[in-house]
Amino acid sequence: MEELKVQIIQMFTNTIDSLQIMELIDTIQRLGVGYHFEKEIDESLGLLFKTPSDNNDLYTVALRFRLLRQQRYHIPSDVFNKFLDEKGDFKECFCSNAKALLSLYESAHLAIPAEELLDKAINFSKTRLMQMKDELEPHIAMMVSSSIEIPLFKRTDRIKTKKYISIYEQDTNSNKVLFEFAKMDFICLQAMHQEEARKLSIWWKNLGLSQSLQFSRDRLIECYFWVLSAYFEPCYSRARVMMTKCITHMSILDDLYDVYATLEELHLLTNEIQRWEIENIGKLPEYMQHFFLSILETFKDMEVELAPEQNSFRLQYLKNGVDSTINVQA
Repeated sequence: MEELKVQIIQMFTNTIDSLQIMELIDTIQRLGVGYHFEKEIDESLGLLFKTPSDNNDLYTVALRFRLLRQQRYHIPSDVFNKFLDEKGDFKECFCSNAKALLSLYESAHLAIPAEELLDKAINFSKTRLMQMKDELEPHIAMMVSSSIEIPLFKRTDRIKTKKYISIYEQDTNSNKVLFEFAKMDFICLQAMHQEEARKLSIWWKNLGLSQSLQFSRDRLIECYFWVLSAYFEPCYSRARVMMTKCITHMSILDDLYDVYATLEELHLLTNEIQRWEIENIGKLPEYMQHFFLSILETFKDMEVELAPEQNSFRLQYLKNGVDSTINVQA
């Protein structure tokens, strides 16, 4: 993989044309390997932002807008004014350009409140894309269907990557180096995520909470997927495991407060969690004692794991989060 990675980095160095750089960045991000090239992408987009653009091609302008705005650059939506007619509608001459329409549709979903022009862009491009979808090349048609179902910006990273790899494979103009690198990276990350889920499943089974609290929903893998949607990169492996353990416990708290426990029992549990001590655990009902011990032990294990790095203080923020959750529930 390292050899392929070096070749991709060289693409940034050897590519001068701004459109080719943007398409390279777009493809890398769609394929889910952008985290390997953060430095190159940041430098390229920084230069792109500083370079004035008077381009009159809708595809290029929309792609530039989306790449910069999703990277938190301030770029106004009035860059699309040049594509409007005298009535303020998008010119009909773009109706047959699927590539431009799709680029416009994807970029318009990064709108901020009160950007009516981008709302208009979504309606215009979506209507025209739906009309021509059956006449497009297979891989373009797949991209259109995927985007209309869920726009690129609103998709979770791993699902977006899996979908786009299958689409990119059918593109006769695909970059073989990028494609091979993305496939290998996806397989490696998938194996890592599966191993994390396996270890979490063993931890969950050993806790025995699904047996002692049969009224609660068993949502371990669902909670893991929530965290995976937030950050999938290898460097966040420990964070994914820790956050899944926290969210799983908070899910049980949600069921306790909303469905099962009595008001008196909830007052007792709330007091114990706010104290975060084991001394008065005997005051809790037996089924709550098991759950409360599980919370204490889980947080203690995380504190021990973080202590060598002098990061155990961060657990206090998680404890505060649990306190906030029960205060809302109460």
